[in-house]
Amino acid sequence: MTATATSGTDATEGAQRGRGVDLVDAVVGIAPGSRLDALRRGRDVARTHTQASHDALFAPVAENGFPLVERYAVASLVLALHGAAAAPLGAAYDGELAARDAALAAEVAAIAEAARRPGPYGVYREPGLAGESEPGEAFTVASSAVVPPRLASGLTHAVLLVLRPRESSPQALQALLDAGWTTSQIVTLSQLVAFLAYQVRLVHGLGVLAGSSDAAVGVSVGSAGADTSATDASGAGAGGAATSGAAEAGAFGVEVEPVVDPGDRAVTTYPDLDRPDHFTRANLGWVPWLTPPAADQLSERQYAGLVERNRDASPYFRLLALDPEVLAARTRTDLDIFRTGAPRKPSDGEGLPRPERELSAAVASRVNGCVFCASVHARFAEQLSHRTDEVDLLLRKGTEAATAQLEPRWAAVVRAAAALSRTPSAFDAEHVAELRGVGLSDEAILDVVGAAGFFAWANRLMLSLGEPENPA
Repeated sequence: MTATATSGTDATEGAQRGRGVDLVDAVVGIAPGSRLDALRRGRDVARTHTQASHDALFAPVAENGFPLVERYAVASLVLALHGAAAAPLGAAYDGELAARDAALAAEVAAIAEAARRPGPYGVYREPGLAGESEPGEAFTVASSAVVPPRLASGLTHAVLLVLRPRESSPQALQALLDAGWTTSQIVTLSQLVAFLAYQVRLVHGLGVLAGSSDAAVGVSVGSAGADTSATDASGAGAGGAATSGAAEAGAFGVEVEPVVDPGDRAVTTYPDLDRPDHFTRANLGWVPWLTPPAADQLSERQYAGLVERNRDASPYFRLLALDPEVLAARTRTDLDIFRTGAPRKPSDGEGLPRPERELSAAVASRVNGCVFCASVHARFAEQLSHRTDEVDLLLRKGTEAATAQLEPRWAAVVRAAAALSRTPSAFDAEHVAELRGVGLSDEAILDVVGAAGFFAWANRLMLSLGEPENPA
């Protein structure tokens, strides 16, 4: 399938007039009125806010010391680490980076070539999972005349989150702080890498559903709303400080209520924390390595980012509220994927039953090594399906061993979600055929892609910003 490429200038002007193009649709080549267009309309809120997440990251209301040229450098690296299948989407980000700094674009491409390998891999934090650890290279990006030290640390962090998310640590965040990143910039950096891990899997899954992995060539990220006029091409490596109380200038010159950075200079560690040592359905807690704002310090802009105000009880969501526009779009994407139109009978075109969406999330979390996320979504899958033994088998033995003992429908969902979660994604036409063979409609298959793909995002945030603790 193909799409008509749009020039960055024309598309950016269109976006500013409220006529931005959906980047996922443009790259996959989804035409209005097509079968894939109808499938995506079934999750229209997720579709809208997937694009809104992109716009919040690449046309932010305030750059907050993390300039667009750096954001595109990170994006170009992340997509390149996902291999050849991600090239059509990656080309859009590569083009935006090259337009801003051609030398940096060439350097990032060389870094990706050196760092690329299959993932996720790494050593588990949890002693009970030591036997599943897959040690591998911890790649470090060296600074150069083209890649200043601050950006090099950000690119190193991107490689960690893409390939070795289970090895995230407070020491990795301390390296960013030492290089000059602020707490709020680290949150945005983590959101950017994690969002792209979701976006690339969504594009891949839709391409497989379309019957072809071929996508449009020459699509500009600018056609999806990025403001190329806001570029400071000299901004690579520019540091950023905590904002003052003055209003921030938005991407289109609109003043917005500032976000006050917590001003961390050192991470928080928990020597006496009671940590889980294996995957579990227990109701785990989570503690942050960076300082989230207190609930009474959140602005109305940040409460809008939470979407549901009672989320202010969570240190995780308060930390993510340091970039409220990204959080708001992410939350609405999440809610539509997991809570909308979720019948509990076998799928009849209305989408995947809720227990199997939760199963897909648990599978992705098992593959990526996120004990906290796996606990939440395995618990939901068990509560909604009452299939305790099968859920516990997945947690205890992992995806490959579990599929040998699961009934065909759940085995197909587990295999598909696990394949999508690999880097690069291994989800292919055989998975689609197997899912259709056990009764899933294409609407339901897209829900598998959405649920598992979204947890490429969620896992990388949870793993990189804090750690789980056992219930009291």
